This record gives sequence, C-alpha cells and structure tokens, in this order.
Amino acid sequence: MKKKKRRTIKNLLTGRLLTGIIVNEGILSLRCTDARIEVDLDARSWKFGSSPDYWLTFPGLLRIARVLEDESQIVLVISGALYSSKIAIRKKAEWRILLDANFV
Repeated sequence: MKKKKRRTIKNLLTGRLLTGIIVNEGILSLRCTDARIEVDLDARSWKFGSSPDYWLTFPGLLRIARVLEDESQIVLVISGALYSSKIAIRKKAEWRILLDANFV
C-alpha cells in the first residue's frame, strides 16, 4: 500500500474561505469556515487546530484563490466577484501581515 504524501500549504489553503488571520511568534493561524489551521512559518509545516486569544477578522468571507510562497513570504491571493487582493505574510526581522486591495 502506497503511503499518502502530506499536502503542501498551497494545496491545503487554495479554495478555502478565510474568516480570520493572526501571526504570533512565527506561527500563522488561519480561521476558515471549515477548519482552523496553524502554519509554522519557519519550518513550513502545518496542523489543524489553533486557538489564539484574538483574530484579525474581515467583513464577509474571503476565498483563497491562489497561494504563492518562497523562503521569506507566503502570499494569499484573495478573489471575489468585484475585487482581488493579496494578504502577504513576510519576514523582515520578524513575521508580519501586509494587506493589499485592488478593487475593480
């Protein structure tokens, strides 16, 4: 029997509906409609379940259309009927969240 390969962060997040996000000490916590996901940004490993005390929340649901990654960042490309935006998690001394919106 063939052992299943663990899903990548890109495969795990693409298509999910995002409702909240927070970065704390190198751990990215994402609250989606169907799961809470914790991503270790330095090791690029993930697990289900996360319970931070507070979240950065958004008005409505944001669909993650694409995930781009390299050593120093993860970019979540969010899309909807009338907009697209990017949520970048970048490392400059410490991990930070940067929001960018492009409304049509």
